[in-house]
Amino acid sequence: MSKTSILVVDDNPAIRGLYSAVLARAGYDVYAADSVQALDGLASRRLSPNLIVTDLSMPVVDGMALTRWTRSRPWLSDVPVVAITGQYGDDLRQEAFSAGCCAFLSKPVPNQTLLDTVRVCVRRV
Repeated sequence: MSKTSILVVDDNPAIRGLYSAVLARAGYDVYAADSVQALDGLASRRLSPNLIVTDLSMPVVDGMALTRWTRSRPWLSDVPVVAITGQYGDDLRQEAFSAGCCAFLSKPVPNQTLLDTVRVCVRRV
């Protein structure tokens, strides 16, 4: 059985690196990208993750648009998406779930919370 692959999408390289390291130490295959790189890799099918972890607030393509885009592509429509944001509010949380996210986390995200959330979302598939 192959390892679960996770695409970490964030415009901040330090945060991408942090989430990637936490997930890699837990045994996941991790790919990290900013939103443009992620969209390019997904569109060309060079990336086919089992789960996507994305920041919601990014320039060019935000996490909400990325999630909606994945939901409209047959080869990605079932890939769980975990939304992470530094913004707060029930409206944003509801919008994330309506866009197709399986989970919504607020920054700062404790490492164990990230791991627990990823495990739950991966099991749902």
